[in-house]
Amino acid sequence: MRQLMLLALVGTCSAAQNNDGVSLMQDIKSKMSVYRPDHKSATTSLMESAATMLKNGETADVVTFVTETLKEVRDSVVPAILDASNISQKGLFTTHSHFFVVQSELWKGLEDIKGHEKNEKDKSDQHKKCRKEEADACTKRQSCDKELYDKWLDWFGKETDLSTDHGAFETYFCNNNGTEMSVRKTSKDHMVEWNTTHTSVVLAESAYTKKMKECKDYHDTLDAKTTSCNNRQGHLEKWSCSYAKTVGTVMSDFHSSWKDAVSTYDNEVNRTKHMQADRISEYKTLEVVQCLLGRVKERNGVPCDSATEEYQGEVSTCQNKSFMVDISALELMYPCVPPLPAMCKGRDLTKCLPVVQPYPCGDDFKAQEYAKLPALDVAPFGVDGLTKPQEPQGPRPDQPWRNTACNDRQTCDVCFKQTGDLTRVCAMTQTSDTEAKSGACWSKEISEESYCASNPYASGCITTQQVTDDFPNAGKCPEICEGSHMTTDSKAYMEHLKSSDITETNQTVIEELFMEWCDFDLNPVPVDPVPVDPVPVDPVPVDPVPLDLAQVEVPDEGQE
Repeated sequence: MRQLMLLALVGTCSAAQNNDGVSLMQDIKSKMSVYRPDHKSATTSLMESAATMLKNGETADVVTFVTETLKEVRDSVVPAILDASNISQKGLFTTHSHFFVVQSELWKGLEDIKGHEKNEKDKSDQHKKCRKEEADACTKRQSCDKELYDKWLDWFGKETDLSTDHGAFETYFCNNNGTEMSVRKTSKDHMVEWNTTHTSVVLAESAYTKKMKECKDYHDTLDAKTTSCNNRQGHLEKWSCSYAKTVGTVMSDFHSSWKDAVSTYDNEVNRTKHMQADRISEYKTLEVVQCLLGRVKERNGVPCDSATEEYQGEVSTCQNKSFMVDISALELMYPCVPPLPAMCKGRDLTKCLPVVQPYPCGDDFKAQEYAKLPALDVAPFGVDGLTKPQEPQGPRPDQPWRNTACNDRQTCDVCFKQTGDLTRVCAMTQTSDTEAKSGACWSKEISEESYCASNPYASGCITTQQVTDDFPNAGKCPEICEGSHMTTDSKAYMEHLKSSDITETNQTVIEELFMEWCDFDLNPVPVDPVPVDPVPVDPVPVDPVPLDLAQVEVPDEGQE
């Protein structure tokens, strides 16, 4: 550019210098609009050089160079700016699409959670069914214990009767002379009575022994069922814990990824808005440059009349071009940040943020899994406590029977051994009114301030007005997509994704999410527009803004 400025100032141009000028324009084209230019951009310098040419006039060689420069600007530099803008738009779309990729990963996580939830429910149903069967087995054993106790009472009574008969028989013989005929004649009656009682004792003992074997079978059945139920309880608690941990993992991964996606996208939006502003400024300046160079060409190098305001008029006319140039091709679409999915309602996992369900061994888990199990009898059991301490143990038919005890159930195995476990801690924030508090916890327990710095759109974050940058961020989308989002840009967004390097699976997921959020039809049925009579609008006059060339030293005619 300095070579071009020199050519314009001294009014000399040769074939070699002309080639240098063309090379310089190519350098402008390659470097322009890729990064933010310096304070004084190449296009501004070019505009000042063109203004100098117009004021002082130039040789035929320079006019030829101007013609080539105009062609270079139109054919290369302007398209380069438009191409860079298009690249930025695609970059924005690609960066923004990561929100939907993060959401698609959340949906995959929900499917994993559904598997754990199903397993937990199956284990819960199996455990409750087993405890019901255990209670039935215990009832049968208790009934048998009661019958066994009755058999024991009968046997005990018969033994008592036999002891009485034995004592009476012994007393009868010991108190009388057993050799006397009268005694012998009556002893038969006593012996028959003793034999009858002894037979009843043998029968009672046999009945008791038989019932005892039967009750032992009931005892063994109950013990086996209790072991099975305890195992099922262990499986339930294991899967319930795994269910809670899976929810915690999904929530932690989602919030961490979402926070990073917001931060990355906001930075990209800010960077792109700066570049967009620079490109628009360059684009407008090049419109002025083309006008100035065009006038140099049209005047065939003849300088402006310095005695009149001809020069300033020419410059003002060209500068006004910057206010009328169409810059819509450089105005990019900045998709807003989608809202966070809503929290799931209970165990409903329909495209939402999962909620940690009760897990071992909190009160809510015990109420959910154990509160409605068949109740166990409490002590005292059987004959315990039916006699006073000073009384001998023995049958008390006058006292009511108490059922024997069922087997004790095993204690609940605590899921999270460490009090600082992420799932245990963050589960307490899932009902919080703010996304910031919950998101900060799930994002590996960072501070709310740090979380809000990355995701300022979360509810509960205190938004601060930007004081160091003129460009606002993309902003958060409404909870429900509004009509303003239903534009042709939406189709362009999806078309870009289909042609990008995003995987086919994620393209499908993104399309579904985008259409679901905005209820957007990518293939709408065309509708004939209703003709509307145009309303005439008076043009708004624009006062020309004089080109500030105070910093440009323009040589007088003839000065070398």
